[in-house]
This record gives sequence, structure tokens and C-alpha cells, in this order.
Amino acid sequence: ALATELPWLTTTPGREIYLRLSYETETPIAVGFLRPVILLPTDMATADGLTSIEPLIMHEYAHLARYDDWTNLLQRATERIFWFNPVVWILGRRIALEREVAADEAVVARTRDAKRYASTLWRMAQEMRMPEHVVVAPGAMLTRKQISVRIERLLDEHPAGQRYIGAAAFAIVIVTVTGVAALAAGAPPMVFAHIAVGEDVPAPKIVKVIVEPPVPKLPVIASPLALPSEARKAIADSVAMAMNKQQMGQDLGQQIAAEVQQSLAASSLSRSSVGSADSHEPVTREMLARCIGCDFSRRDLRGLDLSNMSLVGDDFERADLRGVNFANSKLEGLSFQRADLSKSNFHSAKLTGIDFTRSTLDGVDLSDATLTGVDLTHASMTGANTTGIRLIGSSVP
Repeated sequence: ALATELPWLTTTPGREIYLRLSYETETPIAVGFLRPVILLPTDMATADGLTSIEPLIMHEYAHLARYDDWTNLLQRATERIFWFNPVVWILGRRIALEREVAADEAVVARTRDAKRYASTLWRMAQEMRMPEHVVVAPGAMLTRKQISVRIERLLDEHPAGQRYIGAAAFAIVIVTVTGVAALAAGAPPMVFAHIAVGEDVPAPKIVKVIVEPPVPKLPVIASPLALPSEARKAIADSVAMAMNKQQMGQDLGQQIAAEVQQSLAASSLSRSSVGSADSHEPVTREMLARCIGCDFSRRDLRGLDLSNMSLVGDDFERADLRGVNFANSKLEGLSFQRADLSKSNFHSAKLTGIDFTRSTLDGVDLSDATLTGVDLTHASMTGANTTGIRLIGSSVP
């Protein structure tokens, strides 16, 4: 019955798309292939009606109208097949962002009001919880960092122009084909002997041969000039971003917070929950969930359960974080300078651009964690568990 509030949903030609309510989903998402569905959180849809979240529904509708569910499936399959190739993952993240931006542009083309849509995105980011698990389906609210970039583009009065989705997709194909060729080139050659007709064939001899496996190498594009300029620029930008990850460190989180604040200033949105945290209020999981670039320096967070969370740009300098559970969390651009993280748990967490300078990590659990561009200068790690740890641009003392 709620669908009657959106007459354009049933009158627009194209794919037959259904609306469904769910108590399980945390954000609006587009799911399904043969019978696509826009899945809405029940509380959000019934609180003020569908008209209050109409731009978000338009966003999901744009995904399905563009068949992003199928292209997303192809992208995910490619990433799994060529999981060993970092360029595929870097370009995949770029394509995912451009896919969301294209859906945003479709919403603005229908509503003619970019600022109102940007305001809706930011309001939803403040009021809603980000998904605690990775969401494969296209959705309007996936990560705070992505939302900040999208708001900035919506409010940009001088857009960059043509996007590089096609070029990036073409680059992925080139890289994957080159990877297969490189693996094939590393295989030992097959030798065939010519035998004349009527010639006696000698009995085969069994010889034991030990072949040293070739050392795997990252595939190299032999002739980058053969690629279109858009594809070369997309690859260069993405690779440069990955190479600079280690140097960015703490600046990553500050940059994200600055982008969000700049977008807010341009659209006169509220800043109440960005970059600040009440120093008199006890720190809770809910407070951290709604913060981007907040200041928690010298605060007491002992024993907090922060598992399965996404934290971006927060400052925990000299904070007491003993026994905090960060298991399975995604941490980006955080500062733990001189903080006490004794016996904290980072099992299976993903840490990117984290500053642990002179911090105490005695007895910390880093098993199966992924550390990208992490600074552990003069950090104390007595008794730390580093079983299965993955280091990318980082080193453990």
C-alpha cells in the first residue's frame, strides 16, 4: 500500500521492480536479478512515509534500471578470480564509487535539486547505522567515506565531466588478461619430438625431474601507450593512491573529515556530529558509531566492545583503550599516538593508515589482521599475537 505514494515507480518503463520491507536490512539496498527488489528498512519506511526517503528509493531504482546488479556481480566474480592482483582490487573500489555517483546523478536529473539530495544523504548518514558487515548489493549508504566523497561531488559546481567507468572496466580486462598471459608464460615449455613414418619408436624411459616453481610476479602491462588515455589515467591515479597509502597515515582520516566539513559548509548542513565529542559524556559504542574525525584524546574507553564497526579519522591520542575489542572492525586514519592498548583485540580487523607511534600494544591480539600503511614507530608490542597477520606497507617491530 505504501507504493501508491510513488506513482512514478509503476509508470516508468523498463524493468519490473518491487518494493519490500524488511526488519533485517539496515539501509536501503537493491537485491535480486530476475525479479529485482528495492529492500527498505521497515522502521524507516513506516515512520514518515516513503516520500521522506523518496530520493534514496530513486537511487536504488537507478541502480536496477542501469542493471548495476549484473555488472556488480561480474565485478565481484572478477575480483575473486584475480584476488592476487592488487590493481584489480584498486580499480574495483574506483568502479564501485563511480557506480554510486552515476546513481546519484540519476536522482538529481529527476529531482533537479542536488543540495536537497545531499542534505538527505547526510541526514541519513547521521541517523542510521552503517552496515556492520560487507554489503555486496548496490546500496545508497555503505561507508561514511564514500558518502563524504559523493556529497562533495553533488555540491561541486564544476563537475569533472565524463566519468571513467568504461575506461576502468576496460583496464580491468587488460590487467586480468595480462595476468593470465604472465602465468602461462611462467609454465615450463612442452617439447615434441618428430618421428618419421615407419621409424621404430624407442621404449620410453621414466625420468624423475624436479622442477622449481617459478617465483610469482605481478603482471606488467607491456605497452601502456596502447591503452586509452582515460584508462591510463584511471590506472595511474589508483596505483598512485595505493603507493601513497603508507605516507598518508593519520592524514587520511583528517582529509576525510575535512572533505565532509567542506561539503557541509557548502550546503549549510549541520555540523553537530562531525569532528567533536562531548568530553563530559562517557564514551559509548553508539557515540563512536555516529562520529567522523572526532576527538577522543585522553579519554577512558577501557573494555569497550567496538567489534564489527567502521571508524574513520578519530583521534585517540593518549587514550586508555586497555582491553578494547576491535575484532572484525574496519579502522581508517585513526591516531593512537601514545595510547595504551594493552590486551586489546584486533583479530581479523582491517587497519589502514593508523598511527601507533609510541603506543603500548603489550599483549595485543593482531591475529589474522590486515595492516596497510600502519606506523608502529617506537611502539611496545611485548607478548603480542601476530599469527596470520598481513602487512602491506607496514612493519612490526
